[in-house]
Amino acid sequence: MVGGFATWTLHVRDGFRALGHEADVVTCTRSGKPRASWSSHKITNFKWRAEPYEVVTKYTNAVDTLNGYDGIILVDPCVYRQDREALRGLSALVPDVPDYVTILERVSRPVTVAIHCSRYERAKLPFLDRLLSVPTFNGKVVTHSRDTFEEHQELWPDLTMAHALPLPYRARHAVDGEISSTDGNVVGITGRYSSIKGHHVLAHAWAAGYLPSADAVVLYGGGDTFRGPSASRITYERLLSSYPDLVGKIADGSPSFSLPWTITNGHSGLGYVGNYYDGYAAAESMDVHLNLTTRVASGALEYAQLEAIDAGAAQLSLAHRWDQDYLGVVLPSVAKWPGDVKLSAGKSADVLQAIGDGVCDLLDLDPSARAERRHHNRKILALKHDPKLAAQAYLDVLFTQ
Repeated sequence: MVGGFATWTLHVRDGFRALGHEADVVTCTRSGKPRASWSSHKITNFKWRAEPYEVVTKYTNAVDTLNGYDGIILVDPCVYRQDREALRGLSALVPDVPDYVTILERVSRPVTVAIHCSRYERAKLPFLDRLLSVPTFNGKVVTHSRDTFEEHQELWPDLTMAHALPLPYRARHAVDGEISSTDGNVVGITGRYSSIKGHHVLAHAWAAGYLPSADAVVLYGGGDTFRGPSASRITYERLLSSYPDLVGKIADGSPSFSLPWTITNGHSGLGYVGNYYDGYAAAESMDVHLNLTTRVASGALEYAQLEAIDAGAAQLSLAHRWDQDYLGVVLPSVAKWPGDVKLSAGKSADVLQAIGDGVCDLLDLDPSARAERRHHNRKILALKHDPKLAAQAYLDVLFTQ
């Protein structure tokens, strides 16, 4: 599944290369060939890849392939799909053991695993203890969320948190590089369209009139496909039924798919774009970028924010997804967002008002103040998220006794 983990691998790889090392992103399939669904020309699901893997090998050849490297980093302490296959006795190598565990148990090179800001639950980690017992794993890890590592200490009491670092991010341009300007006051959000990310909350804030300074609001991100209507379509239909003055248009297709749509109120517009290739390119169109991710896990800035900061957008974030070294508007953390029905009924007007006030405060800044914040944030980004820092930390845990 494409998301933060896939993005992370590319930035860590670039950190190793910047230090002068060779580094590859490696994956396995039963055939040893890339899957058709990974094509960068197809973004109708979560399986496409913005960049191809350097190495795709058969499960049966994976040990020999990985032993050709000096060290191995597993992207996360579990691979849900492979765990499910093992529980059903369908793994490629040992039927009832996930292939990633079997492979790492057989390699002769040092192994470590990255700990992110995910919600790790014992019930969803059926093979964690076996993974942490891999012979060439020395028990030292790098985490990208100290809070997450400590909150889940009961899952890995014998692990040593050698380093706690922000997510690695390779900036597209130098701190003083030129930033393209937008044609108006554009507000947006990126990431997967779901109740966790809060796209629908921003949409309702606009529809309820709390974003008077915005010329346009754009929502980027694919959504899960179910038998029922997609989450983005539910928002679209609820807005039109709750606010009679709105006029909307949605693309033709199955209601289960996340189809692009637009809504206007005569003064400004709201648009759902759908899937996108490049978070940085999406954020380039925005003057203000929001991160409304709920407190589903503990961690600081997400890749959606880092891409938007790099692209020059001002920031509004919930408190648990923020770093005080940056400049932006910070709102209190949220455990769970209300659904479209409650939002349209006006039962969360105070929340929508707070979002609207924060966005308008950022849009109302004069050009020099916007430029000052943009420069400050991009400077912090370059300093704190330099991929070389993460790469050096992983070298340390892999090769230091």
